[in-house]
Amino acid sequence: MSNEHTLSAALAFLHAHEGAELAPAMTSLTTRCIDHLVEQNSISLEVAQDLTMQAWGELSASGHRAYIDCNKTTSYTLFLIDDQGTQHTLTIAQLLKLLSAAIERP
Repeated sequence: MSNEHTLSAALAFLHAHEGAELAPAMTSLTTRCIDHLVEQNSISLEVAQDLTMQAWGELSASGHRAYIDCNKTTSYTLFLIDDQGTQHTLTIAQLLKLLSAAIERP
């Protein structure tokens, strides 16, 4: 089964269950989706995790015009275009600092 087809399966699963748990604490829903993909599509846990997070990103971005400019983004610099079309740039160091601050919050 192709990753594109499995990504569609992940999107369908998350969309079908979104009313139950579309919140910052998404662990239970994503875990259920990962398990579902592994069981139903005979893919590895790692592939299922990646596809689930890709699907989560797609689903949570609906209704927004913001996006990541993949043509400019590198392994160390993220180019983000916000809803108004303004470009923002974040380095890996800045992203790690933001991540650390988010994890430390209660």
